[in-house]
Amino acid sequence: MTALGAGLSVFGGAMAQQDPLADLLNSPQATPPEDNERVIPDNGPSSSDFPVAGRTVSQEEQDSFQEEIEEGTFPRLAPIFAPDYDPEDYIIRPEGSDDDELTEIEPVDEAEEEPVEEGDEAEPELDFEYMVQPAVTLRGLDKITGRSVDMDVAVGSNAMLGGLRVTVRACHQTPPTEPPESIAYVEVEDYGFVIDDPEELPEDVDMEKRVFNGWMFASSPGLNGLEHAIYDVWVIRCIDEAPVLSDADSEL
Repeated sequence: MTALGAGLSVFGGAMAQQDPLADLLNSPQATPPEDNERVIPDNGPSSSDFPVAGRTVSQEEQDSFQEEIEEGTFPRLAPIFAPDYDPEDYIIRPEGSDDDELTEIEPVDEAEEEPVEEGDEAEPELDFEYMVQPAVTLRGLDKITGRSVDMDVAVGSNAMLGGLRVTVRACHQTPPTEPPESIAYVEVEDYGFVIDDPEELPEDVDMEKRVFNGWMFASSPGLNGLEHAIYDVWVIRCIDEAPVLSDADSEL
């Protein structure tokens, strides 16, 4: 062997001793556990605390388990029972009251409503009486021409307004101590044309021609007013003197 070859072998041996990978590959490795072996850590519970899969349960264990079920000693959750409920414990009484004395509350008698027959209307009770007046002042309006006229009509008489005959049956007024109000019961007939001689008309009201009957209120003309295409009539006031001539010709 030449000097060069001897030097290379010495250098190669030195390199082999200093290679860390060679030491890792040459060191013994731990054998991995087999599938049927169980690895239990050192600080864990013992293997006897866990059931082993596939282990055969002995007949004694089965009998012991069955006896626990039959005797009711098998471990289970303890039931929760409601406490004894006494309503007297939850009643708040004022100080100094006797528990044995209970104040009885008498039931309140509900007011019995009397049945209202059909056609009967509940009338408001008034603290005053209306004053009966002998006549009334009416105002008539022609909606086409815009002309208006005031008519003093006595109770029991009538006045003509174009083709309308207006008959007054009653007139009442509030006393001076109350807010002023005048109401009159009026009947209106529509003949459709101007009557030259009102005396030719029948004295009684023609029901076929009658277009309005009821109370008219001076303070609220639209509350119960006449509905007519041409004429309009409403109450102005009651008057205490009847006109000399209540049957007058039409002024419209």
